[in-house]
This record gives sequence, structure tokens and C-alpha cells, in this order.
Amino acid sequence: MKLSQNDFGLRPQDPFKVLQAQKLSASQLEVLNRLFTPLIGTTAIGVYHYLSQFAEVKQQKDYT
Repeated sequence: MKLSQNDFGLRPQDPFKVLQAQKLSASQLEVLNRLFTPLIGTTAIGVYHYLSQFAEVKQQKDYT
């Protein structure tokens, strides 16, 4: 069974925003690569790394 891009409901021209609570440190990326790559595969990790370069970090405000 071959899937096309229309099967996912997302097209290349669709706008999107990538949000992250915080940027990942080098050690967190290392854990992601070593532990999760065997579980979810290199393609999924590659997509995560690719999308993370577009991430906007949400600034948390302290109200103290």
C-alpha cells in the first residue's frame, strides 16, 4: 500500500508553526539520538531535528 501526500491532509504550501517550551541542550539531543532512534526510527528523528530548527521558543514570564 503506497501513501501519497494527500493521505496525511498536509500539503507543502500549508503554513505551520513549530513551538517548543525550551531549546534542547546538546546532552538532551544526544539522549534523543541514542535512546529514541531505535524506537521510532531515523526518519522520525530526522523530521524532529528538521522541524526543531524552525521552533519558536515561548518565553515564560515570572510573576514574582
